[in-house]
Amino acid sequence: KIGAIRPSEGREGDDWFFVKEMFRKIGKDFNVFPCDPYLAMPYNYGPDVKSHQGTLDGRFHTAKLAKEFGEKYGCGQPYYISECGIAVDVRYPDESPWRAFQAEMTAKDLVTSRAAGFYAYDYFQGIGAVGGGVEPYSFYMVQNQKIQSVAAAYSAAAQVVENVVETKWITPDRVARIAVFRKNDGNAVAAVWADKGYSMPLPGKFSVTDMMGNTIHPGKD
Repeated sequence: KIGAIRPSEGREGDDWFFVKEMFRKIGKDFNVFPCDPYLAMPYNYGPDVKSHQGTLDGRFHTAKLAKEFGEKYGCGQPYYISECGIAVDVRYPDESPWRAFQAEMTAKDLVTSRAAGFYAYDYFQGIGAVGGGVEPYSFYMVQNQKIQSVAAAYSAAAQVVENVVETKWITPDRVARIAVFRKNDGNAVAAVWADKGYSMPLPGKFSVTDMMGNTIHPGKD
């Protein structure tokens, strides 16, 4: 497979002028479209970063542009996220609120991106060191030789989105998000989240896990 362009922008509100022009020029010369739409810039997160707002619904805007340009100027090539992640202040590993946010947003983003139509999602720098040195902010799933929570969250979300043949994205209100996936074996799985304190009834019988893959019991846990 041959990929090209690979823009680093493409979040909610971006119009992708450069990408559009490149598709016009070389859109039929490659057959997959990689892009790196980080949720927020800067992608660093910690007590010294004043704000970090992830626009998860913006994934649908990015996917819409990718599909539109591929169909209009390319060869209808599939699109995927070739790089994304949140870098966390290395002074606060393990159970810190910043590592917890990294895990939460990574799981939600992987699920949302698959629902939006991206066929793959490559997390940036799961293991390693940029430039071979120690960085003040880290994407890594391992720190001080300890697995960080983002690794479990990524693994659990990956199991939700694998072998998917059909998706449905449901937004019942401004805080709740539901992604439903039908698998190639006929089974279905859904990812559901909302603000703290929000509750909703679950029809039928389900097995339920949290974002880390741990079994929970609705109404009890």
